[in-house]
Amino acid sequence: YFSGNILLSYEAASTGMNIDMKGHKLTLHTLADNGTRAPFAVGIATIGNTMEIKNAGGVDINISGTGHSMGGIYVSGKGDTAGKVIISNDNNPDHAVKIRNTTTGEKSPAIRAKTNGLVDIKGLVDLEQEGDYLLEAGAGGDIRIGGGRIIAKGNTGGAVTVSTAGKAYINAAADGDGVKATSTDRDVQMEGNVTVYGENAVFGAALNTERSYLKGLIYTNQDTDHPERSANSRLLLANGARWENQAVGDPYDSSHDGSHVTHLTAHNGSIFQKDRRPLTIGYYTGTAKLFYAHTGDGTDASHY
Repeated sequence: YFSGNILLSYEAASTGMNIDMKGHKLTLHTLADNGTRAPFAVGIATIGNTMEIKNAGGVDINISGTGHSMGGIYVSGKGDTAGKVIISNDNNPDHAVKIRNTTTGEKSPAIRAKTNGLVDIKGLVDLEQEGDYLLEAGAGGDIRIGGGRIIAKGNTGGAVTVSTAGKAYINAAADGDGVKATSTDRDVQMEGNVTVYGENAVFGAALNTERSYLKGLIYTNQDTDHPERSANSRLLLANGARWENQAVGDPYDSSHDGSHVTHLTAHNGSIFQKDRRPLTIGYYTGTAKLFYAHTGDGTDASHY
């Protein structure tokens, strides 16, 4: 089913796979060529087992060709057994988990976790792709990213999508109804829309440095008949970090009613409202500056 570089299934030993890079970089090249036996190209795939890559001085995953790819990292559980990929790198940009997918065939998210699967990258990532989202978590999948660059290219993808029972946290951990930063030093730089929908879906991001920013919409689906089934988005803006609320990628953004963040915490953060649709914040605490893009001198409602 999959063709790729490192594949670990539930049929392998239950002790999983442990790789100690001893500070070296791991470089993987995968060709997407629509092979008849294994048509879906992937860099790393784990199903119903655990893979841990320790002391990584960087992980580079490159997918090229003309066929269908399943992304750089794909993880899912199998039955009652979770699937996990844990990569221990650090905050040096040269040691980031870097994924590039240039196949001309159908793409999938750069990192995908589903059905009780976990992707946990302790340090930085460097993700760029067009054609699909960069991060996708759903059906009980969980993605945790230390920080780094998550950059959607073109107009046919987005930064993050989270669906029913999925979770995606970027430099963040749950803190009551909001989030707290897992590091005050890591930069988080995101370009692309974020979509959160389905019961118990959660997106959380902590932007905690002056160089950190999110450029994109945050669409969080709300179930007005059953609020307990609504999705949740939790954002922290601190120390000069900014959110530029504007559509970036995601061909479906025209069907949304504007950004909706369920919980926003700010400590000297900034929001730049560049979208004509409403910006809704459910719960807000802290201090932030809000800037509205406008025409003219901004003295009339028609200027906004």
